[in-house]
Amino acid sequence: MVIINQQRLSNDGFSAEANQLAEIRSQAEGDAAVALLNEDDRKLLFSAVNAHAKKEGIPISKIAEDIGVGRTYLYSLLDSDQIELDRLIRLQDYLGIEILLESTVESYLNHLKTFLSKNDDGISWQEKCIQHKVPKFYLLQFLLPALKIEINSWDKTYQISEGYGKKKFGGPLAYDNILFRKLIEYCENNIDGGDWTQVEDDFSSNLKVDFFNIPIDPKLGFWEDIQDNTEEIISCHYDSLCHDLDKQLKEREINKSDHKKIVDSYKEEEKKIEELHENFFNEIYKQREQVELWATDIKEYCTKNNRILIREPEYPLDIEKVANYLEESTILLKEKKAKSK
Repeated sequence: MVIINQQRLSNDGFSAEANQLAEIRSQAEGDAAVALLNEDDRKLLFSAVNAHAKKEGIPISKIAEDIGVGRTYLYSLLDSDQIELDRLIRLQDYLGIEILLESTVESYLNHLKTFLSKNDDGISWQEKCIQHKVPKFYLLQFLLPALKIEINSWDKTYQISEGYGKKKFGGPLAYDNILFRKLIEYCENNIDGGDWTQVEDDFSSNLKVDFFNIPIDPKLGFWEDIQDNTEEIISCHYDSLCHDLDKQLKEREINKSDHKKIVDSYKEEEKKIEELHENFFNEIYKQREQVELWATDIKEYCTKNNRILIREPEYPLDIEKVANYLEESTILLKEKKAKSK
């Protein structure tokens, strides 16, 4: 059983008090995890329900209907000393309040990760990925925006598809989504302390290419989409630069000679970026072929020897490790006998 404690800060001086915000408790015997509520939490819930009813001009029974419970059951929740997390999520979202601190949620998620994913051997996700060399200016100006476009499109799709019903976590897109988000955060936090202007100036002035290693998984399914997005961003970027120059020429802010000189430099820069772009993705797809070979070795070994993986490897270097230690990473497959009719 795990209990996570959090202290509430007072309004005057932000000193820690003995009052506690809601805690999360994992239950024994397979029961759902709950948030433990104190008197202040119950006051907040009760006040929020009544404030929402007054603001929207609706009865309490309508609020109960909206969150999928009966009126009597809603009142029992407001008077309870605990509430299931799924129910709390629905209430918080509906009423626009927060009972649990972010740190409480983080602690509970870490608890789940510790016990549900036993393969945390102290190796970071970056170390389980393949280190891939990428030009800094290309990364910052074109690749990162393309990654963010892809992430935003997933978020919109998820928002359209989700409701107050039961949600599924995981699936084919979960790993891709998480890893691309981690990659974006890693890049933004690790390149020259965020001094992107200097990176741009160094490249634009003399086409100097500085490289930066990023951790990637080449087998992710959306690299092709990101490649297309990046090409479009590159094209739009240089089209925009040339358009601005044309405008300056038309308004006689620059002469024809300077206009031609700058346009030629932009075209040269664009050609160099396109070359770097092509090389970057060619290398990714080459690495993907290697990961697929490791995966094929694993599958063939299991099929031939009637064995099953102890744990499905996710990261590329996890797959390599399993491919190199096939016997240790598998157990004998035992099929269930079919029930006689």
